[in-house]
Amino acid sequence: MSRSFALVVLALVPLLSRAEGYLCTIDMVTGFAYTGGAWVSSRFAPDQKFVVRREAPGESFHARWLIFKAGEASPHIMCSTNDFDSTGNLVCKDHLPTTADATFKMNKDSLRFLYAYLEGYWDESGPSREAVNTPAIAIGKCKPT
Repeated sequence: MSRSFALVVLALVPLLSRAEGYLCTIDMVTGFAYTGGAWVSSRFAPDQKFVVRREAPGESFHARWLIFKAGEASPHIMCSTNDFDSTGNLVCKDHLPTTADATFKMNKDSLRFLYAYLEGYWDESGPSREAVNTPAIAIGKCKPT
């Protein structure tokens, strides 16, 4: 019996050392959309989730925290130098040249987050590209994974 118990404990050790992470779900999102030839304030479906986690051993993103859109293999936002501060806040600004201008802020005590997507309106050139991106801001809640 004690040998079985020891094997169970050894099997669980990797789970105990697993990196801290969060699953964050958008509650509300609002922004601006190009509709009918004009920009208008708009509400969007809160259908996005984010996975917030530390970089895993063997990954080479060179970041403290990674924010993924749920279901995607590449990070959407990386926190290269930032970590949760003494008040529980994490502030990450996009550092990837292949993704849009985005910011993710989270508090690990309240488990609330704010996400801002700041592409569109000011940076699109010409009427054919006017509706390519829609700036938006989202709020939601996270839960530890």
